[in-house]
Amino acid sequence: MNKNFEISIIYAIVAIISLAAVMKLTALPASSMDSSMKKSTTAKSLFEKQLEISLKNADKITKNSEFFSVSIKGIPKIDITKYRLQVSGLVETPLNLSYNSIINMQQKEETETLTCISLISDKAVWSGVPLSEILKMAKPKDGATEVVFYAADGYSSSIPLKNAMKENVILATEMNGEILPAKHGFPLRLVYPGYYGYKWVKWITRIEVINYDYKGFWESQGYSDEAKIKLP
Repeated sequence: MNKNFEISIIYAIVAIISLAAVMKLTALPASSMDSSMKKSTTAKSLFEKQLEISLKNADKITKNSEFFSVSIKGIPKIDITKYRLQVSGLVETPLNLSYNSIINMQQKEETETLTCISLISDKAVWSGVPLSEILKMAKPKDGATEVVFYAADGYSSSIPLKNAMKENVILATEMNGEILPAKHGFPLRLVYPGYYGYKWVKWITRIEVINYDYKGFWESQGYSDEAKIKLP
C-alpha cells in the first residue's frame, strides 16, 4: 500500500477516535467519569511510550522517496516563474519575494525529525532561509504575537512570533541535498523542530503577521494549537 495513503488513513482514524472519545466522555454520568479518566490516562501512557519509540527509530536520515507525506488535497501545481512569497499583516515593510531572491539569501542547514500526529517519524537534512531573517526584513509591528502560514492547497497553520524568531526555524528550499521535492512542499516548507508535522506547512505562498490566536486547518477541528511534542 502507498505510504502516503496509509498516513492519510491514519490521520482520519486519529481524528475519528479523538472525537469519539470526547463525545463518549462528555456523555458519561458523573459516577462513570473516574473509571473513564483512568482508561484515558492509560491510553495517554501508551501514546507517550509509542512516541518515544517512534522518535528513537528515526535516528537515521530518510531518503526523500521514502519520507512520509500528508496533504489535504494532493500536490498543488506551482508555476515557479510566477511564484511570489507574500509577507503581510502587522509589518512595517510588506514583502513580495520571488523564488530566486529567496534561494539567493544566506541558507541554513538543520537536521531535524518530522513527527506525524500518528507517531510516524522521519528525519532529513533541511536547508533554507531562517524564518527570522524574512521577518526581520518585514519588521513586525508592536503588538504582533503570531505568524500564519498559508499554503497553495488551501491549508494553513500558525506559530507564535517568539518561536518564529528562533534560529532553528527555517523556510526549507532543499531536502537531503536536493531541491525540495514537490510532494514535500516545493518551493517552501516550514521546518519547526520539536512540534508535530501539521505545523510544518508545505507549499507556502503567504505569511501573515497577526495579533490574535489563529486556528488553522487542523487546529479548528480540535487539534492542539501548540502542537508541541512532549516526551514522557
